[in-house]
Amino acid sequence: AITAGGSNFFVGVRENTHPRCVSLLSLLSSRYSLFHSSSHSSPPSPLPSLSLSLCISLMGDHFTSSFTVADKSADEVFEAIKNVRMWWTGAIEGSADNIGDEFTYRYGDMRYSKQRVAELIPARKIVWHVVDAELTSPQNRTEWKGTEIVFDISAGDDGKTEMRFTHIGLVPQFECYKNCAYTWCFYVDTSLPHFIATG
Repeated sequence: AITAGGSNFFVGVRENTHPRCVSLLSLLSSRYSLFHSSSHSSPPSPLPSLSLSLCISLMGDHFTSSFTVADKSADEVFEAIKNVRMWWTGAIEGSADNIGDEFTYRYGDMRYSKQRVAELIPARKIVWHVVDAELTSPQNRTEWKGTEIVFDISAGDDGKTEMRFTHIGLVPQFECYKNCAYTWCFYVDTSLPHFIATG
């Protein structure tokens, strides 16, 4: 359990997760606490690549991650995900409220993507289709284009809600995989659950 802003949230860890991965997520959480309480508008600087590569190597083909949040309903998790500006740090323009809506994400000169809301099942699922992308680091700057960002939500009988995130098409063969996985580790395993837990 991680305490954030007076509320508890729980980061789901797979059975075969390497202890260094757990340490990475804990470090991300502590770094986010400092970031969230400051006036900075950008995420912390990257963590050492060794810890990151250990974590990425256990994530499977498509990047995926999950967490469980206590005392929050599936509806609350669903609505929090749609409120993109509150957890995906960067310049967000557009809307993610309805099917067919489009929004853009831009992080300085480093990263740009445009998403279209492809599926919305209240309290259960959100799917964004990446219709355009411009990344600065890999030679293939449009690697994200055509991929899908999926949020699967399920409510448990114990009062906890699980959110499983999958970026379908973001695979280890991509040049950007390591950097993108690090970024998703921050936003999905730290920023989003913190926002869900604290509002």
